[in-house]
Amino acid sequence: MLLAEVSVSAFLFREGSTTYALLDAAKEKSIPKLLESSGGTYASLYVGTEARDLASVAPYLVPLSPDSQLLKTLMSDGWGKAWGVFLQSAAGFEKTRQHLRAQLLTQTPSGHQLYFRYYDPRVLRAFMRVSNGAELRELFGPITHFIVEGEDPKTAIRFSPGANGVAEEKVQLKQPG
Repeated sequence: MLLAEVSVSAFLFREGSTTYALLDAAKEKSIPKLLESSGGTYASLYVGTEARDLASVAPYLVPLSPDSQLLKTLMSDGWGKAWGVFLQSAAGFEKTRQHLRAQLLTQTPSGHQLYFRYYDPRVLRAFMRVSNGAELRELFGPITHFIVEGEDPKTAIRFSPGANGVAEEKVQLKQPG
């Protein structure tokens, strides 16, 4: 199948919503310092003592702009390495963060609570492809799109809530330069 070839900015920023990165410090230890040095807004999905105690392994939400140095770094150093996922939401930073926080725990059929690492693109890809409508509506909430690296890092996948589950759009990314 021949995929459309698009730039990262065109794929991440073509909608009117704010684009965010949801980054996994457990996957890449430099993420907290990278976010701090970016000088922009960001926040852990953890709060209170959990935020302090787990800062080095927390998931972090950060709004992005098409021309940000942080986006360039994420794409050059982190794309294809499962550093996190991108998403779009018109709900604002704090409401989006609150929604994402509510998704951190899941319950097994036997009643055990587990962390749900949906901010790992490998986990999110699998979840999107096997989940039912109610599970997808719960995860999406105010989020209009999740964008992840494909199994092949030269590709990107955009997941959107659809009438019968989830819609999946896959594109080939143009190489910069």
